[in-house]
Amino acid sequence: MSSLASMLFLRIISISCVILGGLLSYGFVLHKLGFILGVIAAIIFPVTVGVAPWYEGFAQGNWLPFILVYGGMVGACISGFLEEKLK
Repeated sequence: MSSLASMLFLRIISISCVILGGLLSYGFVLHKLGFILGVIAAIIFPVTVGVAPWYEGFAQGNWLPFILVYGGMVGACISGFLEEKLK
């Protein structure tokens, strides 16, 4: 039961990191490119979450969204791998 609780906790943390990083990236796009392109970025949100953290890291030197998005993805992959191993 403890391993199940730890897997659930890791999944919740991973998903929260990806969502928070995505919102930070979306806020960056909205601030830099304006409302109209912000609406377009909301429509193609997966592309925004994938590309905007890289751009913000290199252009602004703010690597927090990159760490949150890609670190959360790594955490989700690790938890999925461990869950399969424990079955």
